[in-house]
Amino acid sequence: MVKRYDVIFSQGEASFEDILPNVREAAPTLKELRFFLMQHSDLFLSDIFTFTIAEFAEIYPTDVEISILKRILDHWSYHFGDLANHNPEYFFMANPIWVKPLIKLGENSYFLPIIGLLVQVSGRG
Repeated sequence: MVKRYDVIFSQGEASFEDILPNVREAAPTLKELRFFLMQHSDLFLSDIFTFTIAEFAEIYPTDVEISILKRILDHWSYHFGDLANHNPEYFFMANPIWVKPLIKLGENSYFLPIIGLLVQVSGRG
């Protein structure tokens, strides 16, 4: 199972081959090993949910100029620190991410922390 996981989530630099002896020594049950691998796969979420404008343009259903798409994505994005002056006690009932579901990481890259939010925003017109 560990070898198959390593093939799917290959990191290039570090391999599960490095920790395989430790896994064998710990002799986890199948359930424990699944839980460990599931937890470890969370390390890849930032890569999975980060995209560039070019990547977004590839899957966007219509031809749209990159400059217009950039303006839309920027409008749907927070920058780090944008919510610093907001009261987090209100986030439960009026979560700001419902309005702007993206976090702008760089000039042309964005992070989508909850995949379903972009569908809701884009459906508003």
